[in-house]
Amino acid sequence: MSTGVTRWPKICPKCGKENQPAAAQCWLCFTPLDGAVQTTTALARGEARLSASPRTQPTCWTVAVWVILTIVAAFVTFFLVCSYNNTHSGAPGLH
Repeated sequence: MSTGVTRWPKICPKCGKENQPAAAQCWLCFTPLDGAVQTTTALARGEARLSASPRTQPTCWTVAVWVILTIVAAFVTFFLVCSYNNTHSGAPGLH
């Protein structure tokens, strides 16, 4: 018995990203998912689940690491520029 709503993701026909089963449009490219393929039949028969895109969405840890690295890089750049300006300025006593 099928209700028409499944727990498996819809695959966007334009970008290939996985979307929630009840999604009306793709979360990435906003393409309507009216005719999107759901991976229900292969999974219902016990076959391996295939994804149109091998990449996954970034986790919050991935985002946090990138934010921290960006902040550290900004501080390092700031201090290197300040250090360079202090050693190469014409003002006496700053060398």
